[in-house]
Amino acid sequence: MLPESDARKKRYPQEDKERLLAVFNEHLNRGMTQIAAAARAGVPWRTLNRWEDEQRLQSKDPGEGEKAVEDCIRVLSSYDRFAEDQVITALFSMIAWRRWPSLMHQHSAYVMLLCCVYLSRKYNVKKFSELTELQKQCFGGCLDLRNIAGLILGTLLTPLYFDLDGPDPKVRYSNKDLSADVGEFFINAKANDLTPSINKAFRILEARAFSRPFEMGESSFRTFWKHNAAVIPFDYVEANSFASLEFDLNPEDPDFVEQFDGLMGKMPEVARYLAASKWAVAEFKSALDYRALKTIWFPGFPASVEPLPLPPVKFSTDVWAALK
Repeated sequence: MLPESDARKKRYPQEDKERLLAVFNEHLNRGMTQIAAAARAGVPWRTLNRWEDEQRLQSKDPGEGEKAVEDCIRVLSSYDRFAEDQVITALFSMIAWRRWPSLMHQHSAYVMLLCCVYLSRKYNVKKFSELTELQKQCFGGCLDLRNIAGLILGTLLTPLYFDLDGPDPKVRYSNKDLSADVGEFFINAKANDLTPSINKAFRILEARAFSRPFEMGESSFRTFWKHNAAVIPFDYVEANSFASLEFDLNPEDPDFVEQFDGLMGKMPEVARYLAASKWAVAEFKSALDYRALKTIWFPGFPASVEPLPLPPVKFSTDVWAALK
């Protein structure tokens, strides 16, 4: 997906990759920029970042966060077969992943955060003991003493909320908007007789040819890709065909409880959304080359979920002009 370089053409043994990554990180720790540290290692910084991603994914089995996301898809896609407290917990898990996809190691903490905010506001309680037994069942699926200790000790990060500014100060575009546009490009490239790539996606962004005129440099765009690639198909499906579903809930919003309850009332649509997402994930993966696939974790779907294809989108003249 990235332009060929001398480093990419050359095959590095695993021990050389580890040695060069050690040099790269050593100079980063000394305060150098990525470009300067990569120059000391003698390998392009993009290649070093890719090696780190591959190393991260190959060094462990799917963690608790990844398993929780797959469990929530299983529950939400067959919501009528599960108890209400299980569906609530699964929906919190989906919201947490869609909002903070790059922080899987803290996924359970964010699910617990969402659950705490919801229960305390909805039932106007301050203590766990004030909840009814039924309400405690809902919270029981989110409660993790390790997360409570981590929050107190400061070992868990507080999630931050970032938007991308638009050309008009009164308008703000979020990462989710950009994610949906990038998804539209990759998922519909085949229908437009085009081979997609990250480079081409950035050229469209740079030419302000997406649905919104985003402002972002190439380095920031590649960081965005690294952090959000796994949810790009999900964001595309939501924006394209399920706009009435709003998964990007903010627990700081005063109407967070009402928004969540509204989502709970749309479970049949949520199940259809996941069926369309299963199709979109397959299409998105088929548009990526093997190097990109090695660095992205995608959740699995139950075999019982029948993929729901969405109509193809024809690229605009602005997109074609950007690519020329």
